[in-house]
Amino acid sequence: MREFNVIILGSLVSASLMFSALPAMAAKNVEEHRDFHHNKRDIRHDRRDIREDRRDFRGDHRELVRDRHKLRTDTHRGASADRISRDRQAVLNDRTDISNDRKDIRQDQRDLRGNVRDKH
Repeated sequence: MREFNVIILGSLVSASLMFSALPAMAAKNVEEHRDFHHNKRDIRHDRRDIREDRRDFRGDHRELVRDRHKLRTDTHRGASADRISRDRQAVLNDRTDISNDRKDIRQDQRDLRGNVRDKH
């Protein structure tokens, strides 16, 4: 009879310890779930940023091509020095924009790689 009482008491104690740990395990699962979705959202934002930066890059490249053509045309037609100077400045500005776009794309790609790595 004593052994039976010890078994019953031990079962009750272990069951109470197990049930008291359930809220802590559930909170951990909720936190992991939240982190997973937060990270998923970050990845989605990084991909959108990359798409937008690439779109900006393409637009700036088209503008550079137009400005170079305009500079070439003005140079061949004998435009004023002021006009050629403005055209050259526009080309330099376009090249700076393209350089900045490339930096943005590289940074967004690094962010994306970091978020994808964190996800796994």
